[in-house]
Amino acid sequence: MPCLVCGAKDTVKAHIFPRALMHEIRADGKYALSGTKLKDGATFLQSGLWDNAILCEAHERMLAAADDYGVDFCRRFEADKIPTIGADGFLFRQSNPALLSQFVMSVIWRFAVSRHGRDAGISLGSFAGTLADWIFRGTQNRPDIFVVRHEFQIDGRTIAMASHPHRFKLSGLNWWRFHISGFGFQMKLDRRPSGLPAGLLVEGNHDLAVAQTGPTDAREFREIHERMAAGPSPPPWLVPLER
Repeated sequence: MPCLVCGAKDTVKAHIFPRALMHEIRADGKYALSGTKLKDGATFLQSGLWDNAILCEAHERMLAAADDYGVDFCRRFEADKIPTIGADGFLFRQSNPALLSQFVMSVIWRFAVSRHGRDAGISLGSFAGTLADWIFRGTQNRPDIFVVRHEFQIDGRTIAMASHPHRFKLSGLNWWRFHISGFGFQMKLDRRPSGLPAGLLVEGNHDLAVAQTGPTDAREFREIHERMAAGPSPPPWLVPLER
């Protein structure tokens, strides 16, 4: 397939998540494990999912600064966060809110247009072109994006995991989200008011408010975990998978 942005014939390998964050999930292991609702067992991944048929080299390079910024955000947060008074959360002073927005948008877009997103039945619908314009052409009126700090657990055990972009409902509105490095990144594409406090929105906020949810039950992803556990050599944190 040609580049989905400019139509260039030659495309390159594009990772869904920055490799550096996937390597942190691997820790000392040689690979990370990926699961899906579509089949039993787990896929062994060195650097996360990728697709070599969605972007040319020039447009993949355009995402490098946003990917680097997203990695830096995740790595610096613990040391630089400022506890808020009277609320569960933190303030985080960021130098370039637009780059964090581009990071979140590009992860969601890359997954949705990749073979992995198509296989999972993921579609951005009429928003696909609009989101590409926001990401690659810097058009205005970007979507509402907010960040939540969390800790995935199973039976009280903290696990390092990520979830690929997927749709969910919040206060009756349609949102997209993904998880990585202990954060949930949420994005709403339509123009209906989200009702969120302005301080929680990424765009334009150098002092970004990040809500803290506390331990998050990873059994939200039970169907995926059960399919992983049903195959050979399931992740040790899924054994036993109690109901």
